[in-house]
Amino acid sequence: MQGKTSDLAPKSAEIDAGAGHLRAHRCFACLSSKRSEKRDCAIARLVADGFDPERVANHYPSLKTEH
Repeated sequence: MQGKTSDLAPKSAEIDAGAGHLRAHRCFACLSSKRSEKRDCAIARLVADGFDPERVANHYPSLKTEH
């Protein structure tokens, strides 16, 4: 079955369809964590799962600057 992708593999266009998908992701809560390592982990996982890095970083303005 050469050329066939798994039906379970995430497809970026499907995953990053809207804010609802981002909020439903298991790592979403960690984006607002006070601990930078939790935020970094959440961003890495969301990007690996097909979310646009710019959109993930822009979702919370506090991710751009350390308080």
